[in-house]
Amino acid sequence: MEFLIVCPLALVAGFVDAIAGGGGLISLPAYFFAGLPPHAAIATNKLSSTLGTLVATVRYALFGYMVKRFVVAGVACGLVGSAIGANLALLADATVLTVV
Repeated sequence: MEFLIVCPLALVAGFVDAIAGGGGLISLPAYFFAGLPPHAAIATNKLSSTLGTLVATVRYALFGYMVKRFVVAGVACGLVGSAIGANLALLADATVLTVV
């Protein structure tokens, strides 16, 4: 039953994320509702948003909408920020992540 609820919510979240961003505000509660542990829910949410960002970045690059000299700095900052955020999430207790 949870699968029937999570899949449409994930689709809506992807649509919202593609247009305006913030799809995680829809998908993350859906993953919690499905019974995923907080760390797994956050990881699943981040994986889907990372793949969406990767596809968008490749498309922007192919169509020439990116300033190439800023790409390396943006990717480097994104990787550092992701590593810091992932480590902080691992340090946090699961109940704290659920509440937040």
